[in-house]
Amino acid sequence: QFTDVLNTVSPSNEGRIGLLDAYRVFDASAAYRLHKWNTTFSIAAKNLTNERYIVTRRPQGIRLGMPRIITAGIKIDF
Repeated sequence: QFTDVLNTVSPSNEGRIGLLDAYRVFDASAAYRLHKWNTTFSIAAKNLTNERYIVTRRPQGIRLGMPRIITAGIKIDF
C-alpha cells in the first residue's frame, strides 16, 4: 500500500510518505461455558507473534500496530 498519489516507494525523513509493507497478524480466542453456573470463561490474544509493523504514515507520521495483547473474561448470566 502506498501513502501518496505518486506511489512513492522510498520513505521520507518525517515518515509521512513511503510504501507500507504487507504483514500478517495472528489472533486467537476461546470460550468455555459452564451451564451449571450460567457462566462463560473466555480468553483472547491479539498479535500472537508480537510482530512490529507500520499501520499508517499519515497524518502525523509513522504509527505502529498493536503489540501482543491478552485478555480474559468471565460472563455470568442471571
